[in-house]
Amino acid sequence: MRYVVGQNVRRLWSLAVLLGAVRWAEAGPLDPNGFALSGTGAFPTLPGTYTINTSGIPTISGPGGTIISGQIYSDAPGHDLAVFDFSSIAIGSSETFNASGTLPLVLLSRGDASIAGTVNVSASGAVGGPGGGGGATPGPGAGNYVFEGGSGGGFGGAGGASGAYIAIQNPYNPFKPPPFPSLPGGHPYGDLTVSLQGGSAGGSGAGAGGGAIEIGAVGALTMNGGSILANGASEQIILGGGSGGGIFLHGESVSVSGLLSANGGNGGSGVVNGGPSGGEGGGGGGGGGGRILIEYGSSISFAGADITGFGGIGGDSLFGPNGPGVSGGANGILTYGPYDGPFTTTVLPEPPSLVLGAIAVAIAMGFRWAARSRNRFRPSQPGRDPTWSDSPSQR
Repeated sequence: MRYVVGQNVRRLWSLAVLLGAVRWAEAGPLDPNGFALSGTGAFPTLPGTYTINTSGIPTISGPGGTIISGQIYSDAPGHDLAVFDFSSIAIGSSETFNASGTLPLVLLSRGDASIAGTVNVSASGAVGGPGGGGGATPGPGAGNYVFEGGSGGGFGGAGGASGAYIAIQNPYNPFKPPPFPSLPGGHPYGDLTVSLQGGSAGGSGAGAGGGAIEIGAVGALTMNGGSILANGASEQIILGGGSGGGIFLHGESVSVSGLLSANGGNGGSGVVNGGPSGGEGGGGGGGGGGRILIEYGSSISFAGADITGFGGIGGDSLFGPNGPGVSGGANGILTYGPYDGPFTTTVLPEPPSLVLGAIAVAIAMGFRWAARSRNRFRPSQPGRDPTWSDSPSQR
């Protein structure tokens, strides 16, 4: 449905756009009241380190023999999520949750959610975080690879280019191979307001992409000095870094007094005299920064927030006279706004434009009636059997 607004409203909208990149929301978050409670509905509170596996039947395991099963929800054909639903969520400062697996991770609370500890969905080596690309399934923004050089993966920001490799004459081999050119990094993609996604791997799939996580509450969502990490993996030699992953937070009120990190991984260094005929150059591009989305009902606060989505650093380039050097990945994206929009988008880390963007939201909130009508939450499928075998294991 299209709306016609008056000239004065259009002028206000133009001012809002000048103060920050604003757009309407397109899809709601998952409904915490739409799923069966996980276990007894109580979130684990024992101090220590927990493991979350989103492959197969999603599980949380940890101290005291804790084992909590989640469920699988398909929000689109071929795109499954691992969902855990609780009466409330309180992650203590002495708790750490390390997640891995093929599906993006969703933690939902029917009440409030507070985060004082650590939730880590970062990549490790060639293994992506939950829902992130790596290995044989590098993701839609994967970098490229050619002899002795891989470019970085993209997601919120583009991946960095790989370095060219210039062959040199080897007295034991009369045939000098042609130079191998620099390759562009993986492209940006995705929109967390539409689909929860993770990052992509660098060239050859070795530096994996950060995972994807959604944490939502019907009530307040408060970060009390906690950390949510969705970083891409770095490489040590020639290959590209993985892009940062995706972080989606939502609650009636949201306070981000803690660390949100979706950094790209660093690229590996180039080589000298490597390869069958000798040469120099190569090197891996840095992974692009990830994406962070925050939606709220009544209020949002960034006081005490540390929000980063740096592109990874390109590896040291050792190249010949005709070859360009490697480059770092581009920084990632932060998007935030009220449930029914509009949203403000800014490049990470949180620059001064965050303040201006907040002003833009305040102006736009004066005519929220013009927003496209939609439900606050996406519909869920609480009756779906999480043991069904027809669920794709990769986004």
